[in-house]
Amino acid sequence: MKIHINKSDAFAVPDSISEHFDFFTRSLPHRADVCLSKQGEYSVLVDYSADSEWELAAKRSPQYKTTVMNVSYKMADAFNKCNDAFATLYLQTDKPKTTTGIKNKLNRLMPEKYTWEKFSLNPPDKAELQKDLQRDAEAEFFSFWKSNKKAKLRFINDNLDSEYNKRLQFFNQAASYHQAIQSYLASKADEQYLKEYQAKKKALEDELYGQEDLVNKRLEELKDKCLLPYAADLDCMYDKDCGVLQCTVSIPENLGIPAAKASLLSSGKISIKPKTKKETEADCTNTLIGLSYYLAGHLFNIAFNINTVSITLVSGHSAYYWVEFNRKQFASLSFKEASPADNLLLYPHVIEIKKSNIELMPVEELKKRVAKVKETQPSGN
Repeated sequence: MKIHINKSDAFAVPDSISEHFDFFTRSLPHRADVCLSKQGEYSVLVDYSADSEWELAAKRSPQYKTTVMNVSYKMADAFNKCNDAFATLYLQTDKPKTTTGIKNKLNRLMPEKYTWEKFSLNPPDKAELQKDLQRDAEAEFFSFWKSNKKAKLRFINDNLDSEYNKRLQFFNQAASYHQAIQSYLASKADEQYLKEYQAKKKALEDELYGQEDLVNKRLEELKDKCLLPYAADLDCMYDKDCGVLQCTVSIPENLGIPAAKASLLSSGKISIKPKTKKETEADCTNTLIGLSYYLAGHLFNIAFNINTVSITLVSGHSAYYWVEFNRKQFASLSFKEASPADNLLLYPHVIEIKKSNIELMPVEELKKRVAKVKETQPSGN
């Protein structure tokens, strides 16, 4: 499967950074813009003019030095972030997730069940009914001249049982309707809950066992997840049965690794100088090797059954190196005690490093050397 990762502009050093402050001369307000170019040149605009008679007054303002320090810090930070995007990309490497979490999710996963609504009506009560009939009798046999006590009592006795049966019939009918409605709603809801459960279960199992469709989908998503300061083309081959993901990464010949470095002076201004030859070589090597760690971290986390990730880094018809990472060893990866290059040598690899530089070799030669390395590997690796 082929994936193209676009160059991200998030790490680019801006052509210039500016910040403004307000000051006064002879009680007149002015605006001063301090601008710093990525070449390290400062300029001041006063009231949007590059040739203002108030420029010296702006520079004498207490806010001028603070503003110079601010733009200097921002530019130095931009330089450092740009350089880190290349030379220390390996520090952004994700550790492979363990199966414990996903297995626990599977064990705890249960289909949701519909909660029946409680029937809100109470069954008829004869004592309450008798009170209702008493009120009806009082209204029916009301008189200013006599109590009609016997007639009222007879009215209650004549209607008590029949009215009770009516209310009981209504209650039973309402309860039956409620039961039927809740049963229907429960069957529909539980059917939907079961579908959702099965979908969640399948998604977790696909991730755990590395189903091809899920792996292809997540490989496609890498173009949005991976942030690189240069473009890269990935050609991936996945073997589900063996748990192996092979990836050939093609990068431009000129990656655009920063050739300059920035530092802050005690004056608050910035110093931008070319890197030394040693620094340039180290950054180039760390950039090339760091890419494999960064990508491998993403590739291992595509699915839990991916136990081996091999990276072949090429540019045109030439190759930089090949390395084969295994999941268990990669999970304990640390750059505290060893450099990216030294760490890489702990895995099966083919690489030529001379005087801190990675030597290019023809792709065909790399393939032959990789085949020899694999022949010497213990079975099961």
